[in-house]
Amino acid sequence: MADPMDVQTTIKPFDGTVNVSFSDAMIASTKNAMMMLQPGKDSVFFIPFEDIYFDFLFSQKPTPRPFRRNSAASAIGVSMR
Repeated sequence: MADPMDVQTTIKPFDGTVNVSFSDAMIASTKNAMMMLQPGKDSVFFIPFEDIYFDFLFSQKPTPRPFRRNSAASAIGVSMR
């Protein structure tokens, strides 16, 4: 088994547009996303706070859940090297 310290994680700007929707609602759209890359795993996009549309979001009591990678976001562009 590989040593977790040997895993190369990189975070870089994403050159393109990332749109995040839930059901029929667009909840975020940005051209300033960052992308985290880890070998053997799906990319994870980070959206700037100011590019999130809070009109359809609301606060609720936190529930303990494991982190899940979600493919509900679409990204058009390429990662910047």
